[in-house]
Amino acid sequence: MRAEDQHMNISRKKVILFHPGASGHFLSEFLANDDDGILKPQFRLDFMQQSNSAVFASDLPTIRNLIVNGLRDTILSHEMNIEQLSDLADNLWIKKIYPCSNLFGLIKNIVFKKQQVEIIDWSSSHYLQQFDGYFENISNWYSRLSQDPCPVPEQLIDFGQLYNIDYLASVHESYHGKSPNLNKINFAQDYIKKQFLPINDTTSTDINKIIQQVNPSSLFDLAVVLFIYEKNYNTVDQNRMWTIDSLPGDLDSAVSFLIGNAKNYTIFQ
Repeated sequence: MRAEDQHMNISRKKVILFHPGASGHFLSEFLANDDDGILKPQFRLDFMQQSNSAVFASDLPTIRNLIVNGLRDTILSHEMNIEQLSDLADNLWIKKIYPCSNLFGLIKNIVFKKQQVEIIDWSSSHYLQQFDGYFENISNWYSRLSQDPCPVPEQLIDFGQLYNIDYLASVHESYHGKSPNLNKINFAQDYIKKQFLPINDTTSTDINKIIQQVNPSSLFDLAVVLFIYEKNYNTVDQNRMWTIDSLPGDLDSAVSFLIGNAKNYTIFQ
């Protein structure tokens, strides 16, 4: 391939790096050149569907090879070290989806779109086992995502804004140089309707304000409430003078239980 042809081949492409559950496949299809070939909008877009325009790469060497030699317009990857591709940033569209907002919404996606589909399904387990599993995943992924460096603004796609049509339109324009057409807007709206509501973090140490912020409607959301409360007191999974085994199975009763035990920690004695 001639140097000028190689440059044209690279400049047409886009690279999207994202954690599992961060809607990377959705963004790829929204930005696809072919409206007719995009995937059917569903809760997990890539489940039992294969893109016509995107290819998945497992590591940086594969990403680099596909940029130069691949035939697909888009390279998707869970490789998050975007800095290792900085030398290519001037020649093609490279973005990293990062949860500047809706971090807990991303963790919820990871659990329900990835882990419960491919690893372990807690849905038939006792509710206390489910709660333990959710809380552990929230704690582990919060730590992992917090350590993942936010990219420079030019390479950032905020996960929490991906369900905002105006934001999506601006991302579309940054790649195509024009606004998305009605087909793409309809595709995005259909996809967004099938997604969880956002769950944003708060620095409040008031259990009632945290509950108001999260507005829990599921056992997972309740685990988020407890995690945020304990995180904000720097006592995650520590110093409780009560046990998870005492948590009621009814959601409203469980919320009341967390409120009643908000100061039932050794740090308050």
